[in-house]
Amino acid sequence: MKKIYRLLLLVTMISVFTGCDSWLDVSPKTEVKETDLFSKESGFKTALLGVYIEMVSSNLYGGNLTMSFMDVLAQYYSITSEESTYMPMTIYDYGHADVKPTVSQIWSNMYSIIANLNNLLWNMDQHKELFTADNYNIIKGEALGLRAYLHFDLLRMYAPSYVLGGDALAIPYVNEVTNVPFAQKTVKQVAETCIQDLLEAEALLKETDPIGPAFKSYSENYTNSGQDNAEYDEDGGFLRYRRERMNYYAVTTSLARIYLFLENKGEAYKWAELAVNSGRCSSTSYIFSLYSDKLADYSDYYFNPGLEKEEQLIIPEERKNSIYETDKYGSIDSRWKEWFHEYPNSSTEYMAKYMKASDGKRPVNVSLIAGCEAYYIAAEAATEESDAFSHLNRVRQSFGISASYNLKEGVDDLDAELYAEYRKSFVGEGQLFYYMKRKNFASIEGVVDGNFPSLYTFPLPDTEIEFGNIVNRNK
Repeated sequence: MKKIYRLLLLVTMISVFTGCDSWLDVSPKTEVKETDLFSKESGFKTALLGVYIEMVSSNLYGGNLTMSFMDVLAQYYSITSEESTYMPMTIYDYGHADVKPTVSQIWSNMYSIIANLNNLLWNMDQHKELFTADNYNIIKGEALGLRAYLHFDLLRMYAPSYVLGGDALAIPYVNEVTNVPFAQKTVKQVAETCIQDLLEAEALLKETDPIGPAFKSYSENYTNSGQDNAEYDEDGGFLRYRRERMNYYAVTTSLARIYLFLENKGEAYKWAELAVNSGRCSSTSYIFSLYSDKLADYSDYYFNPGLEKEEQLIIPEERKNSIYETDKYGSIDSRWKEWFHEYPNSSTEYMAKYMKASDGKRPVNVSLIAGCEAYYIAAEAATEESDAFSHLNRVRQSFGISASYNLKEGVDDLDAELYAEYRKSFVGEGQLFYYMKRKNFASIEGVVDGNFPSLYTFPLPDTEIEFGNIVNRNK
């Protein structure tokens, strides 16, 4: 994916995808720029890949929505100093001067990207004649999938959980290019609109995505002609590295994620099993991720021992051992062994998923949908407990926990084991907080006097209440 990002668009997107002051500001900087960008098929590719670059910024999935803000809320880290900028986050003081800008910025940046996706989609339908091979279906499928993905994360952050009431007012679902403020939909309506976009994306990608079911095998060296040849790629590498894009199985697993949110376990199981049974979605890797050559630098913002002590994000050894249940399994879990390392000249271990390796190799990508999540969704949605534990055991074994430790129906508590697995697998990925919110946890380990369940819902930004078509429920 490095070739794609570096050669195809890095410089060109700077002038196009700049942050908007408000998500309602969807107009391009000049009409000439938009006309030029969307006058060729390559411009649509550039615009789409620019969305991925914006998503992996440190304000969003390169930091706040993965390794930092969301995982601080999930209580992974030990925050003890009153001087730490993370202290108000760890106690869910969303109105604090160190937290409120983060909450507002996430909202505005996400809707800015959604506006760019809407602009891309509108222009696609005006210029269908520009597209070659299957690129119209692939680009549109990815864009629709991304629009749904971003809206669903906004829903999980800024609206009450579905289990507390699907008819509660939530967020706007912005799916048109317009300067007219969108009204809020309810929690259920937003989730159902996400599903509509994802189902359309699934239909577009099912027969065209090289990683999808229509292709007998998948290679990162795929070309439009179907030839597996690393030396020749007639489409400039655009169809390579599908796991770093909103691919077919990212769409189907997103559907499973949302159906589980809506407590529709039958549909959740059906869609999750597509990834589980595909043979192309490893439980130890990712289904959908984002690449950034700045990822190690982003990691350093939070984990470098050269930071002031109160600004370091540390999972203490005792907490780490508790998360990975070393009292039961010792040190055999590869997640325990591989995701924590010491920096040079430091005796303290840090979360190291995104840390540059000592041999200079780049860190792993930011995972937006981990392969193991499809297994966890299938386990939670299974109609038979034996099937549920089978899915969990497959993941545990892939991470090195031997079959002699297999979980058993009638012996182990499925809900407790699912929570244990989420804690182990999603460190640094921002997913645990969403899980606890969806399950309506009435307590979180390490939280004293938490205001449940309201602490799970971010306040709506003041600017959107003032200028948007938003009901103020922050009072």
